[in-house]
This record gives sequence, structure tokens and C-alpha cells, in this order.
Amino acid sequence: MVNTGLLLIRRSLAAAIRSLFEISLDADDISLELCYPKYDAHYTSAIALAIKHRIANGESFQPNQIAEAIANWIAQNQEIVTHYQVQAIGKGWLNILLNDEYLGLSFQALETLRIQDLVNVDGCWQRVKTMAEVKNTNSSSELIGQYVYARCCSLIRLAQREHEFSTNNTLDLKTSLQTVEISLLLHNLAIADHLSCELSCLNTKNISKVRSGLARSLAELFLDFYDHCQIFGVSSDIAYRRIVLIRVSQKLLLAITPSEFNYSMSL
Repeated sequence: MVNTGLLLIRRSLAAAIRSLFEISLDADDISLELCYPKYDAHYTSAIALAIKHRIANGESFQPNQIAEAIANWIAQNQEIVTHYQVQAIGKGWLNILLNDEYLGLSFQALETLRIQDLVNVDGCWQRVKTMAEVKNTNSSSELIGQYVYARCCSLIRLAQREHEFSTNNTLDLKTSLQTVEISLLLHNLAIADHLSCELSCLNTKNISKVRSGLARSLAELFLDFYDHCQIFGVSSDIAYRRIVLIRVSQKLLLAITPSEFNYSMSL
């Protein structure tokens, strides 16, 4: 299983539930949904509502009380709260807000993440061809994915040619970080987490459909990022951060696209 930032969060929620309610859950049993930028948090979970019926004498606990107990347990763990905070809201939801440092570490993990059947060729990620030849498609979902993938390749090649940054640059997530950059990063992190969960998922019936939806959402978020974020002509640190985000998006787009399809590096 890939040790993503979201995996660590799900593990901490599972530990809290086990300690408080003596309920054993795998990290994969705890889902996290993107809620940024709609809410003042990055991800949210409905696990408190999901476990109510499993709690001994659960009729005396309301989901909001369960959520508050989980949030309080996590708040007492200093190792956790230095990375992210968990807040109980509404009728039993748990909102998770990542600290800047933890967001940066998650970003770095995505950059170095290696995914089976993907290979990096001259800075661009490509799918390794298998014995069964992959095919192209004319569906609207795959067409937008093809456009975004090719656009990423073009931007990566242009950045390499123009030497917009050097290997000495560091990922800077504090300078002029725009909402669309955070949204794109969080969605990439959610996709990496989903791919990790797939490895232990026994029900593969709807995987292709889920993958197509995630790929389309990623493509749409990338287009929003591309419309609002200047890649060239900005400071070298900002340029480097955005090119790395492009490389990560290209990799995760290719990884989440159903394996029967392939993208061309140019339109």
C-alpha cells in the first residue's frame, strides 16, 4: 500500500475509533472526500455516522457526539496535530485541515511516487505497453483527458527547453499559492490514495467507472489551474512548484485512466 498523506489520516481515525469504541477498522474502511474550497477544510469524512450502529449501547450516542469524541482524541495527540487538525461539525461529519508543512510533504510524496506500468521518458510519464495493445477512444471524458495529458507534455518540454528552473529549486507552498493550485494538489492526493485502496479492494465491479470520473475531474481541475496560473515569467520557485504540479497531474491522470485506454503525447 502506498504510504500517502491520506492513508496516515485514515489510520489515525481508525486508531481513535478503536481506542474510544473498541471497533476495529482497516484504514481502507474510512473514506475521505474532498471538500475544499467549499468548506474551511481540505477533506471530510462521514465515518462517525457510519459506525453508530456498531457501537455497544449505540442508541445513547448521536453521530455528532461520536465525531466530537474522535476529534477530541486526535487533538490530544501532539504528533498528529502538528500535521493536521480534525474538527467535528454538523450532524456528525469530521473535517480535516492539513497544515502547510504536511501539505508540502504530501506534495513531495506525489512527486516521487512510482506507479506500476508507468515510466518516465524525458520528464514525461508514459504507460508501459503490455501484451494487449491499449486503444484510443472518442468519448468526451477521454478526449478531455487526452487534451490535458498532451498539454502537460508540452509544458514540461517547454520548461526543460527554456530552463525556467534548476534542480536546486525547492517546493515552496507558502508563496502566492492560489486556490486552484491547492484544489489540483488535493485531487491528485485523493487519486493516489484511491489507487492505494484499489490494491486491497475485492470488489472491482465499478473500478473503471470510478476511475473515469476521477480522471475527468482531474482534467477539469487542471484546465482551471492552467487558465488561472501563469507558468512562465514568474519567480523560479513558483515556476518550479507549478511545473512539478503539472508533472504530478500528468502522472496521476495517466495512472487513474482505465488501463484499456492510452494517451498520445501530442495532439
